[in-house]
Amino acid sequence: MSKQLRIGARKLCAVGLAAIAGQASAQVSATWNSALSGDWTDATSWSSDPDFPNNNGVTYDVFITPTGAPYTVTLDAAITIDDFNMTSADATLDLTSNILIAEFDWNQSDARVLGTGTGEVTVRGTTSFSSGAELEGVDHFTMDGGLLLSGAGIVLDICDTCVDNNSVAGLWTGDGTIRMLEGSEFNNSAASTLTITGSGAFAWDDLGATPSFNNLGTIEKNTDAGVTLFDGLEFDNQGTLRVETGTFRADNALVGGSTLDRGTWEVSGGSTIDLVGVNITNIDARVELDGPGSDIFNSGAGTSALAGLDTVGPAGSFEIVNGRDFTTVGGLTEMGDIRVGSVSGGGLPSTLGVGGTFGQMSGTLTLDGGTIVSGLNLLNGALGGNGSVLGPTTALGNVSPGFSPGQLQFVDGLQVQDDNQGLDTIFIMEIGGLLPVVEHDLITVNGTLQFVDGDNQAGTLEILLINSFVPSFGDEFQIFQYQKVFGQFQEHIGLDLPGGLQFVPEYRNDGLYLRVVPAPATSFALLGLLGFARRRR
Repeated sequence: MSKQLRIGARKLCAVGLAAIAGQASAQVSATWNSALSGDWTDATSWSSDPDFPNNNGVTYDVFITPTGAPYTVTLDAAITIDDFNMTSADATLDLTSNILIAEFDWNQSDARVLGTGTGEVTVRGTTSFSSGAELEGVDHFTMDGGLLLSGAGIVLDICDTCVDNNSVAGLWTGDGTIRMLEGSEFNNSAASTLTITGSGAFAWDDLGATPSFNNLGTIEKNTDAGVTLFDGLEFDNQGTLRVETGTFRADNALVGGSTLDRGTWEVSGGSTIDLVGVNITNIDARVELDGPGSDIFNSGAGTSALAGLDTVGPAGSFEIVNGRDFTTVGGLTEMGDIRVGSVSGGGLPSTLGVGGTFGQMSGTLTLDGGTIVSGLNLLNGALGGNGSVLGPTTALGNVSPGFSPGQLQFVDGLQVQDDNQGLDTIFIMEIGGLLPVVEHDLITVNGTLQFVDGDNQAGTLEILLINSFVPSFGDEFQIFQYQKVFGQFQEHIGLDLPGGLQFVPEYRNDGLYLRVVPAPATSFALLGLLGFARRRR
């Protein structure tokens, strides 16, 4: 049976068991009497009345706590309880092939839960593990409420067991170790967040099949400045790994060779994600480096894992924000999204340096107080935001300054091109008032604005009105500044205005202006009215 079918079957079984249990008429505590083995359904082994554990209208909390000698409690029926507490180092709960459901909380320390068949556990409330708890041979241990891993030393042994963490909020505190043995799985679901506040380890002892930690949700390390280690086991991040303090180190992270091909990787506050032995040349995932010193590192080589980056793939997103500067050794090809700086959100400017040619083939390059220290060949895709390109720029794609509105600056000239193969360069300029940058877009070209085509006409200028602004007759807007210009836009869109007015583009010595004048039809109508008035005299 597939994992999805098994999960569905468990949920149906849980619903059926809950229906059998009915509404609780009272609350009792059932404690295992002594350190002697026995079956769960043998009422004489418990401190409660003979109705236990048949759920005859009574809910109960379970305590398996006696010490003195090793003993086993055998689950010989499918059982639903309220809270579960097992804190004896001598105790083993053998699930056999049955299902145990805790409608509320699960607390386990110094004790073992064993599955000799296909036994499963589902916990609706908070699951707490500490002080050497063990899960061995459990088909599925499912946590639908919270999760708490705490303590020093061995916090939890997971052996030949699949743990499904569906909790919205999980917490791992302290410097303890969670040992993953014999092909175990730990699945952090898409809706789950596991917060790490200590410097512990998920570790494999190198015996048996390699265990795995599969993250579909969020892992967040946000307090401790030390190293959290995922040692030996496969670490598959398809969700979000967010490191705000210290170091998160994985020495067996699943990536596509030199391509980071899955998940979101966010590093901030000078912290580090250490992917031991991984050298990333292609980002086809989402990577955010937030703040100076934040990095994805390769401690095996003693360098940044991104030192050889040369490509941001079609599914990739690379963000350097809040003062984090980044420089490639050679050229950079962009097919996904790149963001430089975070000024619009209250952050700091950032700089992207490219050691060779920067070619944007597709995707979006966003400057948010960002600077590109190189030239830029915009061969397709989109360039937007507020910032500067310091080298020569060729544009064959969409260019749109600001975040409604704003300014882009090209320090070493700008060429506007058409390729005559269906691709066009479109400059989208927004106008919401008379003040440049503050109320309408502005592009500044230090050097020459050149339109490259056979007749020195290329690209499209598209004008958009924003913020309900309506220009008046005689208004004038400088939307390009330049020192020289050769040619002009081949096409202009959005020149017609309300009230019988229109924009007229004027390519002057210092820039491109839009002047508001009456539309031709309006002008002819005015002349006709004047002629009619003269004839009546």
